[in-house]
Amino acid sequence: MRATPLLTLLFAARLLAAPDNALPPIALNPEVRQYAMQEILFHLPPEYPASNDSARIAVAAEFTAPSGRLIRVPAFYWQSADPFANAPEQETGWKVRFTPVESGPWVFRLVAARPGLPERETARNAFQVLPGVAPGFVRRNGRAFTLDSGETFFPLGANRCWGDPRRTDRYLHDMELLAASGVNCLRVWIAPWWIPLEQTPACFDPVAAARLDLIVEHAEALGLRLILCIEQHGNLEPAGGEIGLWNRHPYNTANGGPCRLRTQFFTAPEARRLFQNRLRYLVARWGYSPAVMAWELFNEVEWASYENEGFHRHFESVAAWHVEMARFLRAADPYGRLVATSSHIPLQRRLLERNAIDFIQPHIYDQDNLMGALTEALAPLRQLPAPVLVGEFGLRKDDGKPDYVTLGVLVSAVAGAGAGALPWLSDATDLRPYCARLGAARRTLAGLRWDAPDFTPVTVELDPAPPDRAIRTLGLTARDRFVVFAWADAPRPPGAPPGLTLRLPAADGDYAVEAWNASEGVSVWQTRVAAAGGGITLALPDFARDVLLHAERLRPAQ
Repeated sequence: MRATPLLTLLFAARLLAAPDNALPPIALNPEVRQYAMQEILFHLPPEYPASNDSARIAVAAEFTAPSGRLIRVPAFYWQSADPFANAPEQETGWKVRFTPVESGPWVFRLVAARPGLPERETARNAFQVLPGVAPGFVRRNGRAFTLDSGETFFPLGANRCWGDPRRTDRYLHDMELLAASGVNCLRVWIAPWWIPLEQTPACFDPVAAARLDLIVEHAEALGLRLILCIEQHGNLEPAGGEIGLWNRHPYNTANGGPCRLRTQFFTAPEARRLFQNRLRYLVARWGYSPAVMAWELFNEVEWASYENEGFHRHFESVAAWHVEMARFLRAADPYGRLVATSSHIPLQRRLLERNAIDFIQPHIYDQDNLMGALTEALAPLRQLPAPVLVGEFGLRKDDGKPDYVTLGVLVSAVAGAGAGALPWLSDATDLRPYCARLGAARRTLAGLRWDAPDFTPVTVELDPAPPDRAIRTLGLTARDRFVVFAWADAPRPPGAPPGLTLRLPAADGDYAVEAWNASEGVSVWQTRVAAAGGGITLALPDFARDVLLHAERLRPAQ
C-alpha cells in the first residue's frame, strides 16, 4: 500500500554476517529518511509457528544506531488483506516496522524465541538513514505537548472514532475534510464494530489490521496525529446494555477466553497476559508511526458494567490494571509514546502520580450550559503538572447548530490547562458545518505560542460588570503576552455593553493587541496599549459574538 518499493538484499555488500542455516531473502529498503518507516519482510523456518501469540513465539529485531544505542522492536506475523473489499489475501510473512530517529548507518539482527528454548538469531543486515526534517513524535513537556523538533504541539482535533467498515473510503475522505479545516489530531477507537482487531484470543484479524494500516498511513500523509483508543466501556457491558458487547468479547469464556465475569478482565492473570499480547501487537504494527500520538488504554472505564457494586467497588483493581499495562507499554514501545486513559478524574490523578499516564482526559457534556461546564471542570485541573486535553465534549443532544464547537475549543484552550478539546463528531452525518467551526478555532488560535509553563491563568475584571452569565471571560498572562477570551453566555445578548473595559495583570510595557471574531476566525481589530503598575486596562470593541484578544509586548526601539 506504500509507494516506496521493497528491495531484496541477499548476500549483498551491505550484509554484515549470515547466521548458520541462512533463511530466505530479507526484504527491506537500503536507504530511508530519518523518521520514515523501515519495513522489513522475512520468513522463519516451518518449525516456528505462524502466530502473534507471544506465549507461542516471540520475534523481534534489535537495531544498533550510529550512536551505539540499542533499540529492540517486536515483530508481527502479517497476512495481506484488502480493507476496501473486506477480504484477506494469500501473502504472508513476518514484518518489522521501525522508524530511525538518527541519521547514518544502522545495523540490525532478527531474533526468535519459543517457550523453553533459547532465543535464536536468524539474520543480520544493515541499511543507511539519510537526514530528514520531519518533526518527529509527540512528547509531554511539563503541561504542554511538544515534538521532537522542539516546536510546541497544540492538539486541535475531533472525535471521528469510527466509520462504516463497508466504506473505508468514506472515512478516509472524512479525515481529509478535517485536515483541510486545520485539524491536527483525531481520536480513533479500535472498536469491534469498526476495527475488530482481536475477535478470538491472541488472533488478530488481517482485514481490521489493514484498515488501521490505511488510517495510520493517511494520517501521516495529512499531518494528523491519532489517539488510538484500545478498549471502551461497552465491551464490558452485558447484552441488553446501551452498547452491550461482552457476549462478543474475545476474553469471555463463551468465546474461548479466560473471563467468566466481566471484572476478571482486570484481574485474571491470563486476561492480563492476553491484553499485554494485544499491546505488543499494536506496538509492533503501528508503533513505528509518529502519527500515533498516544495509546489510550480505555475509554470511560467508569461506565463499564461491573459485577458486585460497580466501578467504585473495583477502583483499586482497575487502577492496578492501568499501572501494569502502562508499565508494559513503556517497556515495549521504543519511542516512549504517550499513554492515556479516560475519563474518571480521580482515577487519572492516581495514574498520573504513578507515572502510568502522560495527560488527563476529561469528557464533558451539557445541554444547557456547556461552556460553563467546561470552565468549571477545567478550573481544578489547571494546576496539575501535566497537560489536560478534553478528550470529548459536546451537547447531550446535538441541536444541529455547531457553534458550540468553536466555543468549546477556545474555552478549553484559554482555561490554562495546557491543551484544547476534541468535540464529539462520531455521530455527525455531515462533517462540513463542524469543519467550518474547527477552522474558525484554528485561525483564531494561529500564531499563539502555547508553551504552557509560561502561561498563568488570571482573573479578568470587566467594567461595568455585566449581568450574571451575560458575558464570561478567561485569561492567561505571561511575562511578555496575554490572551483573553470573552464570550456571550446564554441567553446571548445582541452585543457588548457600551464602554466595556477589561483589567488584568500584565508586565509593564507597550503591547500590540489583536482582536478576533472567534466564531468566524477573522481578525477584526488591532491596537496598541500600555501596561503600567503591573496591570493593563483595555477597552473592548463592540462585539455581537465571541472575541479573543491576544497581545505581545513590543520590544523597545534600539
